[in-house]
Amino acid sequence: MRRFVRMAMVATLGVALSTSLEAQARSSNALTRVAPAVQGGGGAPMTFTLMGGLATGDGPFDLGLALSGSFEWDVRDWPVNLRLDPYLARHGGDCGPSDCDLTLFGAGVGVAYHFPASPNAPMWYVFGGLGLYHSSFDVDTNFPGFDDSSETDLGLQIGGGFRFGNGRYRLELRLISVDSFDTLPILFGITF
Repeated sequence: MRRFVRMAMVATLGVALSTSLEAQARSSNALTRVAPAVQGGGGAPMTFTLMGGLATGDGPFDLGLALSGSFEWDVRDWPVNLRLDPYLARHGGDCGPSDCDLTLFGAGVGVAYHFPASPNAPMWYVFGGLGLYHSSFDVDTNFPGFDDSSETDLGLQIGGGFRFGNGRYRLELRLISVDSFDTLPILFGITF
């Protein structure tokens, strides 16, 4: 089921980007309709958003707390922005005879597309890319076969969201898939 959800999100992201890029090519002033601080039109070259929220668990791991940031660069004459997303989440869980914890720390790098919006309307966007994530698995037991471990893996990050309040606030949903662990963080952020 998780693989199906991931494939559906990737397909939706691809269709949305393709449709949006075609519409943008037909309308030369599409970028000027987006809020200047978000994309194009000589706005801020870089924005930073601090975000926090909840992240779904996977397997034995429960709902966790997530903290993230988003650095976004507006590259002149590009239809997409460059994006860097540091991420930290902690999940507790029940691993058989004892409790366990998973800490996921890393960063995703990718691109974001902001859909044209009218003034005072929410500004929708989609993004995707790859990341490098370090996961630490801690088990509260001395039983043989239940050891603490950690590893660093390449991961996939896709998602979308919208900005409101003149672009100052953000609500975002991501899918982060690292090795055999998938999580859906729901994050609220403030842009500085």
